[in-house]
Amino acid sequence: MNRNALTTLVVIALVVYGVYIASYLPPLFIGHPPASVLAGFLIQAVAALVGAVGVWTHRSWAPAAIVVLGAAIAATEIIEGFVLGLISYNHAVAVAVLGLVVTILTAMYVGRSRIGGGARALG
Repeated sequence: MNRNALTTLVVIALVVYGVYIASYLPPLFIGHPPASVLAGFLIQAVAALVGAVGVWTHRSWAPAAIVVLGAAIAATEIIEGFVLGLISYNHAVAVAVLGLVVTILTAMYVGRSRIGGGARALG
């Protein structure tokens, strides 16, 4: 798979995840959820969509947006599992670790892709 196809796949995955998480927000605004859960999902949705725009336009801040997404995923899962008791501990830890690993690897790829392919995109 060439780098452009993989970068496009990253953008599509970020958009799909951002829209998926954003679909959780309307029901949360109707009830009275814990503020930490609402903030976690809101940050995840915004970071995913902003990250997608950054990757698509080859911005220097795109890897940082992806790392923010990973941190928001991990924090939301830990809060849901250990603080609020909404999900099991094993699930919370597994999703938090997997989310961090995937987003760090993706941010590293996007950062390298931007450095290696940024001059071609601009020139």
